[in-house]
Amino acid sequence: MEVFHCEVEADKKLPPWKGPCSSPEKPKILEACKRVLAAWAMGALPFTYPEEAGLPIGGPEFSRYVMLEVHYNNPELKEGVIDSSGIKLTYTPSLREYDAGVMELGLEYTNKMAIPPHQADFKLTGYCVAECTRVGDSLLTTCHYSTMDRENITLGGYAISEEMCVNYVHYYPKSDLEVCKSSIDTKVLGSYFRYMKQYNDEATSESKGVDENYQSIHWSQANADFLYHLYSSAPLSMQCNQSSGDRFPMEPNFKDRNNLGKKTTTTISSSRRLSEYEHFVDNLEQSG
Repeated sequence: MEVFHCEVEADKKLPPWKGPCSSPEKPKILEACKRVLAAWAMGALPFTYPEEAGLPIGGPEFSRYVMLEVHYNNPELKEGVIDSSGIKLTYTPSLREYDAGVMELGLEYTNKMAIPPHQADFKLTGYCVAECTRVGDSLLTTCHYSTMDRENITLGGYAISEEMCVNYVHYYPKSDLEVCKSSIDTKVLGSYFRYMKQYNDEATSESKGVDENYQSIHWSQANADFLYHLYSSAPLSMQCNQSSGDRFPMEPNFKDRNNLGKKTTTTISSSRRLSEYEHFVDNLEQSG
């Protein structure tokens, strides 16, 4: 669950809405409801700010509208289920010294990132690069996954059967950076699927979607290792958003990870395959 504040003028009246967050019928003005006030996921405990900081709520310029987003898991489409979920916010009688903010770090909610089966400790890392923080700092979020009991690849996404790698950081003083997440560059992933077909005789195809291409690969340990090292070295697609939901202007992808604090150990076989893949991509670019 997430509670979003609607960043509109205090006297602006917003229409009521209930339904899927991505519905085309959702009023466009509700796209302003982007600033995270609070979030909860399974296993999370109550959160209390330190005495010197608090989440700024209220005031003459503060809109009274919020949006509650709930992710339901009802694969059998059972009817008549009553839900009373919600988040309780407790406010203080006096303002605190610092305004706190919530920053969303990690990986984008996307099927571009995936976890092969039969992995004891497969790592995925989301990057917040210095071009987003604007002070020379990089923030990394690494998630560890075990898929030893799974026969098929696990894709990234919103469903319970899928995986996320997200880190909600409460901090102070507040900045305008709200979301700072990454994924593998889309063009690079397309080249990877083409490489796997040509050099590894996998059943990937340009006519297939991302999900189907991942599911078309035979996930040997060598293929899993190669994918891990590709994720660790490939250019990034960045999501660097302001509290309003607008993106900060920046480069479309990032090729240099030398300053991101990421160190990986590459096996000889994976290193050779990465070199072979890079040569394959160079040939594609020259011929394309």
